[in-house]
Amino acid sequence: EGDGGGGGRRVGQLVHALCDFGCMINLFNLLPLGSLDGGQVAATLHPSLLVIGCVFGTAIVYQGEVKNPLIYLILLGGYYQVAARALGWELPRPGMVHLSPRGKAVVAAAYVGIAGALAGLMALNQARLYGPKGEAPGVATGEDSPYAAEFDRLVEDLPDI
Repeated sequence: EGDGGGGGRRVGQLVHALCDFGCMINLFNLLPLGSLDGGQVAATLHPSLLVIGCVFGTAIVYQGEVKNPLIYLILLGGYYQVAARALGWELPRPGMVHLSPRGKAVVAAAYVGIAGALAGLMALNQARLYGPKGEAPGVATGEDSPYAAEFDRLVEDLPDI
């Protein structure tokens, strides 16, 4: 590292950004809306969860948490799916309706487990990125976080960019 370690820092920041983006996209996909994966899981567990997903999605948009206009299309799809099922325009897929209670419990546990793992990974990534004291953006030093040394060991094998 001929630049005094700056290259490794840039790679570390890129890895953190990619980790955050990947986790965020996957968590977004798990929202119980329309044709998103979370919507399919919600429809499998109980149809009323789709209504809760629409309410939650509307609250996210209303509070300004998501600025991407794609959320409006996803919400419209979710509203359509709820209305279509309520009015009988669309029937649920047979395999989704006839899942045993044990099967539904397995699906619910997997859904919660995946969402929890993604949220936990994002929290760990944020703590590593900002340090436990919440200092300015940038990869915190190894002393700031108990798992930073392990992360740095994994990152140091990556090439400088």
